Amino acid sequence: MVKVGESKELGQFLTDGEGRTLYVFLKDPENASVYEGECAQKWPPLLTTQKAHSLRGVVASPPPPASCVAGDL
Repeated sequence: MVKVGESKELGQFLTDGEGRTLYVFLKDPENASVYEGECAQKWPPLLTTQKAHSLRGVVASPPPPASCVAGDL
């Protein structure tokens, strides 16, 4: 389930059903995630078997840089 989260600092953003911020990691291959191990536990991918559809009022903006290295965990 995708929800809309909100904060004073960030405005509105998409989250998963547990409130974790959703993002697009542009280096991921189609239908896969490069995160594994500890990274996948901290930032699990949102998986679906249904066709994606747009959400009314959602405007795309560039995601912030993301990294997962031992020092970030």
